[in-house]
Amino acid sequence: MFRIIFLVTLIIAALEDKKSLEIRNRTMAILFLIVGTYAIFYGVELSYKCILLLIGIFLIFLMGVIGEGDTKVFLLSAIILDPENVALAMMISLMSILFVSKENRRNTPLLVIYVPMLVLLELLKYLA
Repeated sequence: MFRIIFLVTLIIAALEDKKSLEIRNRTMAILFLIVGTYAIFYGVELSYKCILLLIGIFLIFLMGVIGEGDTKVFLLSAIILDPENVALAMMISLMSILFVSKENRRNTPLLVIYVPMLVLLELLKYLA
């Protein structure tokens, strides 16, 4: 149930990102609250895949490829969802930037591509 609520909130965040290239603090607070509550009730399993993904996300942020909002969403997703799905959705959304001109890359909302991919991957995992 927490994961469904998390994914719905991610969809809201993606819509905000598309509209203004920014995620509202209220939406981020809800995402943090969902992940925190999930961690309290179910615990968090930090496998080596998850730890490597968290480090990779942080390094991509330090390189200036993604912004603060995208970084927070990617990190929270890696904690609550399957790290392999998060990594694949991230790669797809980051590769999509290559099709945008260099001048407009900073104005490309990554979550608009990331969230539908992540929802689809999680749905396929659930159905399998």
